[in-house]
Amino acid sequence: MEKAKTLKEVYNIFRPSALTLKEKDFYQKTAKIRNGRSYEMHAYLFNRMDDSDRRVHQLMIGHTGCGKSTELYMLTGKLEDVKTPYIIIDAKVDLDFFTFTYIDIMVKIVEELAKYADKNDIPINVKLLETFQEALNTQTTEQILTAQSSVEIEAEAKAGLSFSFIAKLASKITASFKTGSGMKETLRLEIKPNMLAITAAVNELLKEINKNKPNVNNMVIIIDELEKCSPETVRKLFVNDINAITSINTHLIISCPLNLYRSSDAPIFEPHFSKPDIMPMIKTHEITHDCPQKNKPYDEGIAIVEQLVLKRVDASFFEEGVLRYIITKAGGNLRDTSYIIENSAFEAMMNDKHKIDMMSVDMIIRDFASERFLRINLKESKNVLRTLYYHEDHSPRNDKDLTDLLFVGVVFEYNGERWVDLHPIIRDHLTKHEHVLKNGNE
Repeated sequence: MEKAKTLKEVYNIFRPSALTLKEKDFYQKTAKIRNGRSYEMHAYLFNRMDDSDRRVHQLMIGHTGCGKSTELYMLTGKLEDVKTPYIIIDAKVDLDFFTFTYIDIMVKIVEELAKYADKNDIPINVKLLETFQEALNTQTTEQILTAQSSVEIEAEAKAGLSFSFIAKLASKITASFKTGSGMKETLRLEIKPNMLAITAAVNELLKEINKNKPNVNNMVIIIDELEKCSPETVRKLFVNDINAITSINTHLIISCPLNLYRSSDAPIFEPHFSKPDIMPMIKTHEITHDCPQKNKPYDEGIAIVEQLVLKRVDASFFEEGVLRYIITKAGGNLRDTSYIIENSAFEAMMNDKHKIDMMSVDMIIRDFASERFLRINLKESKNVLRTLYYHEDHSPRNDKDLTDLLFVGVVFEYNGERWVDLHPIIRDHLTKHEHVLKNGNE
């Protein structure tokens, strides 16, 4: 990947998503400014597993947009360097956003492990393959399979039982879980009695994979992007079904929404994982108690985010002062920073400009503020908003209204002695509409 050379390239290069390994030249170290450490989160996770003589189950905790997924991609780079096998499940892509269960995740794990075994020529274990086939073969699965063409069925029958066949079978079930049809609930009910057999078979397959990779660390399973899924669905996974997921006998890293980890449910699932390490936002401001409209910029944090941006684009694409303005308004949230730059670049192009100007940025920030503010249940959250706006209390608390605001990206948690504050854009919005803090009406 190269730095953007035109405003159109700026627009395309700042999509609000994680960096992949192909884009690692754009990676910026941020740990020192986040928590004062000399090592990045991906190094922490890698060494947790590499230095352990047993399986490691680790939570990856942080805000949406703080850079968790980028750190996980950088982790896969370190795993590849030492030839450690891994699979990634992207919850927002691979699962049904609203209704997935631990069953969906386990079937997806079967699919990915079977693909890995097939690709890497893991020796066939007929008994193991038969266990998978019997556990996944239900009345509804038969209906799914008979929907194939006769040519496909004949070809699979001729090929015989294999990891490739199990991967395809699991893939069809996963696809059915993701569709909106009523079939998925029936399918889950049919598979549920077989989950012990599936888990045992997964662990047996992991043993086979690890046995065929001598002198290499055990398989790593990464489940990412759960914070983007339905909060109640994710809560059920961690609170009701965490035993089923953590029965997997290998290294496991699961992203956990910060608001869930800050809730009263956390003590239930926390014992299943190693010491958690939270990824806070990059601090771009400090609190001034005398005037809510004039928080003090934190230059070190702003400089780190600026370095990150300037790895992708030259400073000449921003009018003077605009980049710093964007960074301070995004509040250290890297996804929001990218979002503002991406859409400001487009706005500037639509107005026949060759640089991102303040007018374009203000247009995007105005829309951003209105849309983000609509996520707030003002009746329930007014007291928290008032407390933070007037700097009465910035301590993180196990408070449902506060954790709800963390989830929707209206409040951020920062580093040091852990403190929370309003998203700077929301603070500005409240300054213009301060009356809502008094009577609750826009």
